[in-house]
Amino acid sequence: MLPIVLILFFIFLGFFFYKFLYKRSSIDDIRLLSAKNRQMQPHLRAILNRKVSFYRRLNAYQKQKFESDIMVFLEFTDIKGKNGMEVTDEDRMLIASGAVIPVFGFKSWRYLHLQEVILYPGNIPFGSDANGRSMEAVGLVGGGYLQGKMLLSKPALHHGFSDEEDKKNVIIHEFLHLLDKQDGTIDGVPKVLMEHPYIFPWMEMAREEMLKIDKGENQDIRKYGATNRSEFFAVVGEYFFEKPYEFKHNNPKLYKVLSKFFNQQPAG
Repeated sequence: MLPIVLILFFIFLGFFFYKFLYKRSSIDDIRLLSAKNRQMQPHLRAILNRKVSFYRRLNAYQKQKFESDIMVFLEFTDIKGKNGMEVTDEDRMLIASGAVIPVFGFKSWRYLHLQEVILYPGNIPFGSDANGRSMEAVGLVGGGYLQGKMLLSKPALHHGFSDEEDKKNVIIHEFLHLLDKQDGTIDGVPKVLMEHPYIFPWMEMAREEMLKIDKGENQDIRKYGATNRSEFFAVVGEYFFEKPYEFKHNNPKLYKVLSKFFNQQPAG
């Protein structure tokens, strides 16, 4: 008799979880459809035109998709200020743009490892080095206490879109790390973007390019890209999107590979 009771219990439990997950999935689908069809307000579109060069380079159809992707991102991602700091519409538009730009070449995309972005008024403290000196960052993602979160410096966020000559954009950089993490690990090998036969050639290309940077043979890519493979992917990725024509001219092989990964040709 006991086994039958247990079987019935587990059947009921399974049915309950199925209904719960189905209901949650249905709600998410409704939210997704609603966000996709939501019209962006004119003052938000004006921010994109004024601040985001990637958006300005798009044609009318592509701009509509970009706006739709931004609305979806904002629907599912909570953006708040540290200790109640005010978050402006411009902050939200720039954060959402940084999320959309790396995955714009795909029909739809959700960052699996992000629920909220926390904006800081300055640099972000994150422990001490071996000498006991406090360390700071302008952007952080990862595991542990950072699971599901991105910590971001507000001044660095705005600098990334105002200075397009330094080949750096912190929000794109951090979202490239999250894109890399989509397969579970931040290791500079974003398996979700590449077919299996391309994995080892990419790893070898990254190793060779990092050596060139470290030895000073390639001074076009900033030296931080030689730190490790995950930082190399993020550094060349932000350069690819911020200054695509220069990147293509100076690093044609890398440009070709990244174009395939991101399914985009920002330099035409």
